[in-house]
Amino acid sequence: MAWVQNGKEYWFTTREKFEKGIEEGKFLEYAYVHSNIYGTSLKVLPPAGPAPACCGDVWPFRLVTG
Repeated sequence: MAWVQNGKEYWFTTREKFEKGIEEGKFLEYAYVHSNIYGTSLKVLPPAGPAPACCGDVWPFRLVTG
């Protein structure tokens, strides 16, 4: 996916770091999709106020697999 830039459309990480973040409750939501994991980090939510209307499309993370 040449059009995707790490730190812009997605943040890429390892499976180990992603699953550790899940265990530590660092994601608003996440999903296993085929061999990847996608999720929304709690870090991207505003410090106060309502959550975004469509959380699945806000600053997603994607696990990169070989």
